Amino acid sequence: MKTSFTSVGLIAAVAGLVAAAPHRRSSCQNSTVATVDLGYEVHQGNLNATGDYYLFDNVPYAQQPVNELRFAKPQPITVTSSTLNVGNGGDLQCIQSYPQWIIDMQAAGNGISSEQMAQVLYNTPGQTEECLLLNVYVPKKILAKGEYGNAPVLVWIHGGGFTFGSKTSVGNPSGIIARAGLDNDEGVIFVSINYRLGLFGWLAGAEDATANLGLFDQRAPLTGSKSTSVALVAPLTGSQSWARAPVAPASLITSPPMEVTTTCPSRLPSPNHLPFSSTSRLRHRTS
Repeated sequence: MKTSFTSVGLIAAVAGLVAAAPHRRSSCQNSTVATVDLGYEVHQGNLNATGDYYLFDNVPYAQQPVNELRFAKPQPITVTSSTLNVGNGGDLQCIQSYPQWIIDMQAAGNGISSEQMAQVLYNTPGQTEECLLLNVYVPKKILAKGEYGNAPVLVWIHGGGFTFGSKTSVGNPSGIIARAGLDNDEGVIFVSINYRLGLFGWLAGAEDATANLGLFDQRAPLTGSKSTSVALVAPLTGSQSWARAPVAPASLITSPPMEVTTTCPSRLPSPNHLPFSSTSRLRHRTS
């Protein structure tokens, strides 16, 4: 099954699945893959048969911030690719910048030195500067509706003190998706995003550098959302980003037609949400 749409904002584009292919009603009842045309590339999603949803993995939502764009605001994608993007690459995440207390805590929990722990954490596969990516989880019944659907979108902005974390750092949203579709409810499209961390995303700014680029990253995919309801689930530092929106520079604020909510649990991150929370996991990584 293939749908097509063009949109400035990637979340707007994927939410635009509900308005895609206006000439016909799409069906994916027997499809294990689905493709969407983002204007600059065609991206493939794969069916999770257990959760009954399609995962569009590692979808780029801006030009990748490398070379002359390393310390620039996220830029719209302008180059068109004819190659099908199947979302390969695994769990791609922005360069991590763990604070020392996280390294020390993980080291103590795994019975190794802080120096060894730092080597393990900073050499975890998948870290890259080419990380302005998001994952989109679309229930099959929503994708099948084509232009007849108008499902709400739930956007996850991860926490981590602006220094660590990724779009998949707290697992997959299969439970949320399942519960959202109970009692014949329409269900929800779930989106999780990466944004730049540490010195790549949260510099104080100078004459030749933009401060807090991570804030711009977080807002870039939300531009121009077509959904009538977009909710932000943003724990810890993710919610702090949006709580500061009223005092952010005008150039940072976007105004898509959406209702926004945030959550902010008043607790420190659990060790279970960190990359290595047990000796067995550490040994598996280093063996």
